[in-house]
Amino acid sequence: MNWIEYQNQEDIDYRRRFIEEFRFNFNEYKNKNIVLYGIGEKTKLILEEAKEFNFVGLMDKDTVGSVIYGLKVLSYDEVISSNVDLIIIVANMSVSELIYRRISFLKKDYGIEIKYINGTTPVDFGDEIISNDPYWLNDINKLKSEIEKHDVISFDVFDTLLMRKVLNPSDIFDLVERELYYKYNIEIPFKIKRIEAEKYCYNYIDKNYDIFQIYSVLKELLNITDNNLLNKIMQIEIELEMECCIPRSDIIDVYLYSIKKGKTVCITSDTYFNRKYLELLLRKNGILQFDKLLISCEEKKSKSGGDMFEYLKQLYKQKKILHIGDNQISDREIPQKYSISTFQVRSGYDLILSSLLKDLLINVKNSSDSILMGVSMFPLLKSPFSLNKGKGAIYINSMYDIGYSFFGPMVLNFVLWLIKMAKKERIEKLLFFSRDGYIIEKIYKKIVEFYDLDAPESIYFLTSRRASSVAAIENWEDVVFIIKNVCKCRNLKIKELINIAFGIYIEDKDEFAEKYYYEVTEKELLDYLYNYADLTFENAKKERANYLKYISSLTIKEARNIGCVNFVGKGVTQYCVSKIMKKDLCGYYFATEYDIKNIILPSQKAYGLYGELISPHLSKTSISTKYLFGEIVFTSPDGQLVKFDDNGQPVFEKNSINEFHFSIINECHEGMLAFVEEMIKLDRGLLERNFGNELIDKLYGLFTSHACFISDDIKKFFIVDDYYAPSRRGTNLFMD
Repeated sequence: MNWIEYQNQEDIDYRRRFIEEFRFNFNEYKNKNIVLYGIGEKTKLILEEAKEFNFVGLMDKDTVGSVIYGLKVLSYDEVISSNVDLIIIVANMSVSELIYRRISFLKKDYGIEIKYINGTTPVDFGDEIISNDPYWLNDINKLKSEIEKHDVISFDVFDTLLMRKVLNPSDIFDLVERELYYKYNIEIPFKIKRIEAEKYCYNYIDKNYDIFQIYSVLKELLNITDNNLLNKIMQIEIELEMECCIPRSDIIDVYLYSIKKGKTVCITSDTYFNRKYLELLLRKNGILQFDKLLISCEEKKSKSGGDMFEYLKQLYKQKKILHIGDNQISDREIPQKYSISTFQVRSGYDLILSSLLKDLLINVKNSSDSILMGVSMFPLLKSPFSLNKGKGAIYINSMYDIGYSFFGPMVLNFVLWLIKMAKKERIEKLLFFSRDGYIIEKIYKKIVEFYDLDAPESIYFLTSRRASSVAAIENWEDVVFIIKNVCKCRNLKIKELINIAFGIYIEDKDEFAEKYYYEVTEKELLDYLYNYADLTFENAKKERANYLKYISSLTIKEARNIGCVNFVGKGVTQYCVSKIMKKDLCGYYFATEYDIKNIILPSQKAYGLYGELISPHLSKTSISTKYLFGEIVFTSPDGQLVKFDDNGQPVFEKNSINEFHFSIINECHEGMLAFVEEMIKLDRGLLERNFGNELIDKLYGLFTSHACFISDDIKKFFIVDDYYAPSRRGTNLFMD
């Protein structure tokens, strides 16, 4: 038997033993629904040979949604909803614990059993990973104290000195694929082949491979014959890495502190980027001064293999060395074997996994969701100590951050949907109702102008329930409509209600007018109102004429198909404005309430992206249950519109709460705009993205949940300002 025959026979024997052991370890699960975590050769072997088991899917963080070996790679949400009984981690035991940490919530929160491929059960680390996690005791001062004790300070690069704006490093490959398609009309499966090329390099070419070796393999995998095209693709990847990498604030501070203290500074990285590209990336992020740059692909040594630390130890004999990095194994356990001190800092992804944010990952179903979540979360996780103050909860002390991370994704997704829906309905003009539409219209215009879209003209349309409902009154049925659908606050005196709802001031202080609404029946109120019918109609006619003067000043007269945009609603303003204009309007809402079907006319349409016909009392989505936070944020510099004057100019309510707070609310608007600009800059195919509503709803609800710790300085600005409910005005949604 020659060597090749011998090796083949050994391989056959090993495969047989592997499958026999698999069957022995998991025999009791034959009739259970099993998911295999991993897409390597061992997974393929199991699927080919152990057909008596019921495998319902695969898991892998980089290829969610793909079909591999005939099975779909499932998202967290799909695993939860697929009645999975067991997840088997098919991976080298050196990395299996890391994988378990990533998915352990599926066991704890959803009861899905998890085992390693060797049949053992992972050790649970329980609730202490959040509130009692010793990591939360670390801070920048503790790290600086460690630096003081050492002569040489070694810094890891990715997820330590720098972080990416995306959730997973492989999201960069997805962005490259989109860039190739939308900018160069090149349609290739870049992401999956790029991952495959890197794995091939590690297994068969050089464990310390560089980017040129990766692209040499990729050339064959993608059957690219044009070297210029190959170089162009590689340059796109490098440019996107440059764009996506940003400094981690506290670690940069520590880096500068080390230099100031006269320490020897080394940059130590396992990376396929050569010196030229890595130095360029470091310079771009203000990392200009260091004594040594140790790169695995050039030194042909690695942190993960240990020989890089052995080399570092030889370079600085008799020196006390401290290595700072994020990886539990290559930045902590391995250097400690070479008597190198370590200080572990968590990556943004690991901060999510070990904190109250981890539930967000359940709703990341595809690469679009992964990119969206990464971009929305990175400002909050730039410091590895950002969750320490809240012991696993995000500390929020900025309205800008609230706008960027929690409102930005929701508004972006809505505007992308709006553009598609308006095109489908052949809308010519879009009226963005005030005050909700103030920032939404700005974001709509930004996207339309950036992509030079043939889209409906946007108009920030001044309106309100008060201004439109009174101007729409033409008969007694319209008065009844307002009582039933607009002014429902019972904690008002009758005279106050009539003034607020109809603009009629009652001078006579009769006994009924002094009663509260809750003291009378609806019929009694309407009977009393009938005494003021003529005055009500006269005032309404005047307000309608003035409103029409304003409308005539806009470019909507000739438009046949007009849409209107609002936050969450039941269609009152849409119905009333349509009645004033004598034109049907098509409504586009973040969510519509159940009553809308009884309010707008049968000839009118209304769509809700995040929910249609929802019950404000029974719905469980964040956008519906926490819409009041949105009402506060979606506002404008002006107060509530009351009516228009004889010249068609708006008359705003004076001294409204949000008017005084707008400078602070505007910071939230600036955050939303910045998020949208970031997504536009990163994603060429943004217009075609389909982001998950569940993820966006979770993000929106996050800042008011136990996962966030909001400072009192921010809480004080979330004040209710309801024109129809004076008793609720001034209510703080956080504190009252």
